[in-house]
Amino acid sequence: MDDGLLHGGFANLDQMKQDVVEATTKFLLQKTAKRPVIIPVIISV
Repeated sequence: MDDGLLHGGFANLDQMKQDVVEATTKFLLQKTAKRPVIIPVIISV
């Protein structure tokens, strides 16, 4: 994930979504040995 956001950096939402999908897919694949479809929803406020 992007550590720059912790220090007031700007967010690249497309990159953030991709990072979430990759991290979640890797985690679930290790835990369940299945590859689910992950749809990230990020709402900017």
